[in-house]
Amino acid sequence: MGDDPCQLSLDNSGNFIVVTNYSSASILICKLEKHIPSIVHSFITHEGSSVNPDRQASPHPHSSVFSEENDILFIADLGTDWVYYYAFNPSKVVWYK
Repeated sequence: MGDDPCQLSLDNSGNFIVVTNYSSASILICKLEKHIPSIVHSFITHEGSSVNPDRQASPHPHSSVFSEENDILFIADLGTDWVYYYAFNPSKVVWYK
């Protein structure tokens, strides 16, 4: 569900995996069952650009990490020069576009 995955990260419980897709500006969160991604929990896409049109004509999410409390997902985006943050609730499916 995205182009050029560049980073994988786990939530602090080890029950969810995040795939950060550089070229498609998308982030996929999947529930893990026996260490295998099984259910899509959330799908996030970014829009925008920044000051360098050669490298930043579109978003490029580069990394993601959960807060210590596991309730916020931080995503660094090189294409927009922003660090985004999203509320994370393991029991609530969310689609950000």
